[in-house]
Amino acid sequence: MIGERIRMARLAAGLTLMAMGERLGLSHTAIQKFEKGVLTPSSDQILRLAQACQVRSEFFFRTQQLTLTLLPPKGPQALGRAGMETLRRQVIAALEPRIELRQAFPVSPVPHFEAPARWPRQVTSMAEIEGLADALRAAWQMGQQAIAHVTRTLEMHGMLVVMLAPYPPDLGGLLGTVQTPDGPQAPVMVIAEQMPFAQQRLAMAQLLGRCLLTDRLAKGMRMDKACALFAGAWLAPAAAVREALGTTRAVLAWHELQILQAAFGLPLPSLLERVHQCGVISSSHHQAMQRQLRARGHRHLAPESGKPPERPTLHAQLVHRALAEKRVSLAKAAEWLGQPMMQLQRERLLASAHGPHDQ
Repeated sequence: MIGERIRMARLAAGLTLMAMGERLGLSHTAIQKFEKGVLTPSSDQILRLAQACQVRSEFFFRTQQLTLTLLPPKGPQALGRAGMETLRRQVIAALEPRIELRQAFPVSPVPHFEAPARWPRQVTSMAEIEGLADALRAAWQMGQQAIAHVTRTLEMHGMLVVMLAPYPPDLGGLLGTVQTPDGPQAPVMVIAEQMPFAQQRLAMAQLLGRCLLTDRLAKGMRMDKACALFAGAWLAPAAAVREALGTTRAVLAWHELQILQAAFGLPLPSLLERVHQCGVISSSHHQAMQRQLRARGHRHLAPESGKPPERPTLHAQLVHRALAEKRVSLAKAAEWLGQPMMQLQRERLLASAHGPHDQ
């Protein structure tokens, strides 16, 4: 078992047998024998293997068996087989502690992801997608307000969100499913950790659309266009856009879009498209503003918000909950959080010292 874990860590780190051997001062043959189980690494070699692969030594002793299926990217962004395999192993390594943590609870603290009740088996027109985005908001009791934290919203409804760094440039997001031997299948989305704030939110919303619309679109409908419409409608509901800008406008100021962009967290080109979809501006005015965007650049017309990219937060919260409920040891919690046990202990002591006290 440890041999397969060593191989998994090496491939996830993007290392060849030769490169791994050089980092450890061993021959590539020795590394290969570790992976095949012919040789067992010593304790010191285990530590050096972990450092070379940038994982904790506990990684080599996990017994969790996950089956991950990633939908391949299409077009010029496609990776080769080796690139996809490296990426797949990185995602599995990120998912293992999350799945193991959830199994520490007698009842999963996170619901199983599923489409809302009465979700159509087939979507026959683009006009239906706007209503589906509203239906999802209603099912998740989100109202019409802007989504403060897209990642958190997805996690709280059963989606596993993995953010990787480094990440293949210009790859965009990936969607897949993970299966445990004794648990239900769960959807997974993978995106770059350092993607700009607005682009990151849009990418996650588009992946959500793909998850909910896969195998449901009528023949002739394009998935990319359907997902783009779903993402815009979910992030910026038509009722909210019209409330902010008015039902119809003859002209729209860029400063208004800047304010709306800060509220909904959408890239400016996508927000402009959304305003047009909602019927607020005419096609001619939309085209004129698009020309200005191309001529002057959206960063000049509406600079980036400066907000940092979102990060998954649910895993860390559940680790601390498991600790508080005495379901796991401090050592296991530190492993799941990927930090030294003494550091976690200090953080907990500081939190207790500065937290509320009984009167």
